[in-house]
Amino acid sequence: MCRWMAYQGDPVYLESLLFKQEHSLIHQSLSARKSEVTVNADGFGLGWYDEREEPGLYHEVLPAWSDSNLKSLARHIKSGLFFAHVRSSTGTETNRSNCHPFSYKNWLFMHNGQIGGYESLRWQLDRLIPEHLYSHRHGATDSEVIFLLMIANGLETNPEYAIEITLSQILDMMKQKNIKDPLRFTAVFQTEKKSPRFAFPVMNWHQAYTASNSPSTL
Repeated sequence: MCRWMAYQGDPVYLESLLFKQEHSLIHQSLSARKSEVTVNADGFGLGWYDEREEPGLYHEVLPAWSDSNLKSLARHIKSGLFFAHVRSSTGTETNRSNCHPFSYKNWLFMHNGQIGGYESLRWQLDRLIPEHLYSHRHGATDSEVIFLLMIANGLETNPEYAIEITLSQILDMMKQKNIKDPLRFTAVFQTEKKSPRFAFPVMNWHQAYTASNSPSTL
């Protein structure tokens, strides 16, 4: 299981939440208490907003707890809105292109979950991504496919609809292939200067609920 956090509130140095809390994300990536996987060592990523519209990004394949560059960046970057993600791969290789968060224009996206039978669906799912978005397909993960399909389905104007249509498309493909493994989807996405939206599916994965949060850490 991947682990992630999203913060929105008064600007803080990233190290105050990533490293200095008793149960910080970095600590959990090394020694998780409640997880089938106690170590998340398949990559790390940061996405943060400051004065610019588009977010800053940092991805690395080193374990988060041993990345000296991350420690230095977190000590010096101050933000009122940022995402952080430690990855536990569900099958795709460990490289920077597969690390969350993913970005498009001024959007950030992180996902925890898995498309059941993804390898047998991957070619078909990629074909659903419109040509003008396919240049943003940098990695090989199912998470990135979900994000790009959400954009194609109207994320920028109607997030709830985009999530519902995207998950329905994936479920339809899974049914056609008679895939019995579940579709697991929990995500957070963000556009500049707005509250992060946390999304999780209900009603047998056919609908999605999104909630904007007041200043908080997820």
